[in-house]
Amino acid sequence: AVYASKLVTAQIDRPAVDARLLINGSAAKEIVTQAKSTVQGQVVWTNNLSTSVSDMEIVLKLGGQLIDQGTVQAFGGYYNSSENTITWNKNTNRELSVVDPVKTGTFGFSFATKGLYSQGTVVNSAPEVGLDVSITAKVPIDGGGLQQTTSSDTKKIRFSTDFQVSGAASYYNGPFTNTGSLPPRANQKTTYTIKWTLTNTANLVSGTEVRAAL
Repeated sequence: AVYASKLVTAQIDRPAVDARLLINGSAAKEIVTQAKSTVQGQVVWTNNLSTSVSDMEIVLKLGGQLIDQGTVQAFGGYYNSSENTITWNKNTNRELSVVDPVKTGTFGFSFATKGLYSQGTVVNSAPEVGLDVSITAKVPIDGGGLQQTTSSDTKKIRFSTDFQVSGAASYYNGPFTNTGSLPPRANQKTTYTIKWTLTNTANLVSGTEVRAAL
């Protein structure tokens, strides 16, 4: 039996200013891509207020050893390679000096990622890239004056494993003693040792099966 009921409506306020990250067109918190590829990103910013805001600044922090810093491009922004940040503000874009009510805009960036495997060695066994964007602006407050406001968004990029298999045949080296003449002779048996090398660069792999045909 129901003795009493009550309906409560909760209002979730949006931040005064907002910045959202899109990575390769996706708004997901985690994105999977291939190593040695180009990542295309966008920062979508919005003034959610019914009044103008001033001195808007957006800072994107790039984190992770797989980022090729020499390839970072900040469209309409400034890239600081020592801090690995991209900044958009009124010095790089005049439109951020005063932003009209409910106005939105987009800034782009891109970078290439390094490989997971080099000269037979795994160079990044737990690869990922972290992206953190923060936005700040000055908003008017009751009674006059301005107040600083901020919000942020984060994304994580993970990489598909680069699974590689290589094989080599040897007569003298290996755990087995090979027989027969070397170089081999017609109509006479010569044995060799086949050595397989399997390399998995990033993630766990299961159900692996290697087949070869002579």
